Amino acid sequence: MFPALADYPMTRFWGGKIAMTTDRLPHLHRRHDGVFAWTGCNGRGLALACAMAPVLADAIEGVADDQLAVRPTEPSPVPFHFLISRAARLILPWYRFKDSREV
Repeated sequence: MFPALADYPMTRFWGGKIAMTTDRLPHLHRRHDGVFAWTGCNGRGLALACAMAPVLADAIEGVADDQLAVRPTEPSPVPFHFLISRAARLILPWYRFKDSREV
């Protein structure tokens, strides 16, 4: 697809799950004080950021909720976040070890 890159083989790459939402969908949030944010890259950060930026801009500029590609919702807490955040810190060394063993 990119013949000019044939002389530059890929020696490293990164993959994984980051900014996952519990339902695996992107979310546009509006807090009670009017602050907007979006979350839910779900492993597709660059593409989703390019798609969500205009939606977020429209929301901030006052486009009606029913005219937005993603309807704003109030952010909700992650179930069992206290436990999950502690477990993530405990398991991180195991994943670092696994990463160090990859060829």
